[in-house]
Amino acid sequence: MNINEYDINKTALVLGLKPGVVASIIKEMISTVEEHISRMKTLLEAGDYENLGKTAHKLKGMVANLRFEHMAALARSVEEKGKTGEQEGYNVLIRNIEDAFEDMKKVAANF
Repeated sequence: MNINEYDINKTALVLGLKPGVVASIIKEMISTVEEHISRMKTLLEAGDYENLGKTAHKLKGMVANLRFEHMAALARSVEEKGKTGEQEGYNVLIRNIEDAFEDMKKVAANF
């Protein structure tokens, strides 16, 4: 997602909140998202694919609620792989989640 594509006004309208409230929620959520990404990397290194998928599920829910759809889709892919026990392809997905997270932080910084 390009940070110019994120429409905080649309997100606020869908959630029934003021844009400033949405911006505050995003800013508060940054550290939690960062923790989930760090945990996913640790779980990947440990080969704990089931819990990796569960952590991705939590991340997906958080970012989907605030309409960061690209990051949510990436987290969904990790979640699905974790459910099946698949062991390949996580590194690229997690790097892409980290890139999407950088965009999320830029959105937060703009408000």
